[in-house]
Amino acid sequence: MNIDENRHVIDILFLIALLGVFAISSALLILSGTNIYRNIVSSMEQNYDARTSYAYLTQRMHSLDTANAVSVETVDSVPVISISETINDKDYNTLIYAYDGSIRELFTTAGNDIPLSAGQEIMACESFTITQVGDKLYTIHLQTAEDEAVNLMIATHSDQSEGTDQ
Repeated sequence: MNIDENRHVIDILFLIALLGVFAISSALLILSGTNIYRNIVSSMEQNYDARTSYAYLTQRMHSLDTANAVSVETVDSVPVISISETINDKDYNTLIYAYDGSIRELFTTAGNDIPLSAGQEIMACESFTITQVGDKLYTIHLQTAEDEAVNLMIATHSDQSEGTDQ
């Protein structure tokens, strides 16, 4: 073998090694990007669950916000948001509460004793507490199924001291 053939073999080995380093670097970069993407999607899902939970609670309380309609009660040792409304001269209650690992909503006629297990599951949660801080102010603490704490304060806009709807 002469010197030119040795140089040619070394050049080919160098190109193969360079191609190998490039391939390995590309694979590592793709794996890294995949893990970053997976983490971003997971974070977005957790944020979505938290935003959905407080948006749902806020919307439900505001959508039925009339004078003296929103109250905090305890039903079977479970804290409940009770929202009263009258439809076609008949009184109804919407109950929002946590039961058996999920936030539930139960729409029923006023005075009806339907068990809390009958409520429609809205979303998974670990814990849910609500307190009325003032006439029109409520504090809600919610622990999502992903163990994220959601704390919010909701103010109703109707005048709680009036007896008529606005």
